[in-house]
Amino acid sequence: MVKKAKQMSGLERFEEDAEEENKDANNKTIRKIEELRDELAMLERDLEDLKENTGLGMDNIIRTLNIVLDTIEELEGKIEHLETRFQNFLDNIPYILPP
Repeated sequence: MVKKAKQMSGLERFEEDAEEENKDANNKTIRKIEELRDELAMLERDLEDLKENTGLGMDNIIRTLNIVLDTIEELEGKIEHLETRFQNFLDNIPYILPP
């Protein structure tokens, strides 16, 4: 009887081996899932950082473009003023030159 208890049949050994392999496979799967979860968390942080940096960069670009547009408008006004003065000068040339 004791010998029977100590000895396992081939089927029982196979079942135990299969159970151990399943546990190992489950543990490997769990570790892989945890690794992937960590990687996903890192990617999410990177994405948030990128969004913040891009957002700040876009704000700076928009602010700079607005300054450039304002400057261009000022220059257009100054150019129009110079054109007017130059035209007035040309219009007055006959009065400036001696007859």
